[in-house]
Amino acid sequence: MYRDGTIAVCGPLEWPYAHAGQTLTQHLPSDESLGALAEGESYAYELTPAGTLELAGLRHPDGTIAPLPAAQG
Repeated sequence: MYRDGTIAVCGPLEWPYAHAGQTLTQHLPSDESLGALAEGESYAYELTPAGTLELAGLRHPDGTIAPLPAAQG
């Protein structure tokens, strides 16, 4: 976990969390499906109060996090 409260994980990943007394699993996609990363970059995730992970953006080698570009369509 980084000082800013985000974490870096390598997808695909099955993230376990508990909700209403049940153990559930959140599927995180592969990093490749989110887009190519440059050397030293990673995807930053925030842990929500519900225990799930939410994609926060792209972490650059200097530690800054930038929003992901909007999907083209």
